[in-house]
Amino acid sequence: MTEVHRSRLRALSVIDSLGQGGAERSLIDLARGLRGHDIETTLAVLRVRDHGFQRSLEETAELPVEVLGANRLQAMRRLRVLLSDGGFDLLHTSLFEASVLGRIAAGGIGVPVLTSLVNVSYDPVRRLDPRVSGAKLQVARWIDGWSARHLTTRFHALTRAVAAQAVVDLGVEPRAITVIPRGRDPAEFHPPESESTRTSIRSELGLDAAATVFLSVGRHEFQKGHQYLIDAMAAVVGEIPDAVLLLLGREGNETSALLTQVSRNDLGAHVRVMGDRRDVSRILRAADVFVFPSLYEGFGGAVIEAMATGLPIVASDLPPVREVVGDAGVLVPPADPAALAGAMKTVASDQARVSDLGRAGLARFQTHYRLDQVVSDMADLFRETAGSVTSTIPLE
Repeated sequence: MTEVHRSRLRALSVIDSLGQGGAERSLIDLARGLRGHDIETTLAVLRVRDHGFQRSLEETAELPVEVLGANRLQAMRRLRVLLSDGGFDLLHTSLFEASVLGRIAAGGIGVPVLTSLVNVSYDPVRRLDPRVSGAKLQVARWIDGWSARHLTTRFHALTRAVAAQAVVDLGVEPRAITVIPRGRDPAEFHPPESESTRTSIRSELGLDAAATVFLSVGRHEFQKGHQYLIDAMAAVVGEIPDAVLLLLGREGNETSALLTQVSRNDLGAHVRVMGDRRDVSRILRAADVFVFPSLYEGFGGAVIEAMATGLPIVASDLPPVREVVGDAGVLVPPADPAALAGAMKTVASDQARVSDLGRAGLARFQTHYRLDQVVSDMADLFRETAGSVTSTIPLE
């Protein structure tokens, strides 16, 4: 390995878009935190996603941001110029398109490439999404795998499950993958200071102080499984008449169908589709139980936010989620409204269990998912990768 002979390291982090998704949020948190480890990060995005972009610009005001443009060829050329002339020690990529374009742009330049593996992108369940073409998914997997094996120096996986899946789906070497989770700031995500705090937040939201409040956070897409959660709520309110579900997350392909489903099941008094909110950490402190019904996940950033708040978790039993939740929740088979409803009712009706699971989650968060520790571990990985010799495009 070669050494980087400077105390301050410069990294270029490229991602598909800058908005309010989990990957974008985590990248912004990471880039800000890395400055305390003498690592200066420039963010590069392929496109501007209208929703949340302005907010992200506000949050990244102290960070350089390069908008590369949606034209793939132009974006790749711009990346190559940045890497050739910008004095960067490392290229860090997240998400499919940015990773592929970034890897190709860095080919032959000598800048090491670190890719964050944030999801199980080729899970068979994705083929159940009517908007996903199986043929296109297979082509994407081939491109991703080839560029991963030949043009990427190191990999960062959010969970052991994601790392194992990358070995199978992309054919990368296990020894090239380092597992580091996402983190959150406990100054932002923490339990309510008192019962009066929780009551006050509920009052602001128009919720009864005695209501049983379930909360789920996630964009309105097939992956998040909200349709099964709404079906589950139809069963929950039969036994818990004061139950309310707060559904937070930006609008997406499933928004219209979810609103129709709420109306069709006459759940208007029990399900509130609240959209994207800037005060998620505050609303978490008003809830009793956090529900995470995803069909596939690589990590589940919303889960650790709930754990940091001391909420018990009811979630889909997926390998990455199981790894994150540990003993802090109840896991049920995905896409099973009856099992989901049963777990929601069981947890919400047992105050002792609510407290036990909440304490377990908070302890687990403090041990594994504090942002300062995650940033420190990522800083070590950035420096280790920057000291490596990158792969180049093979000649045959």
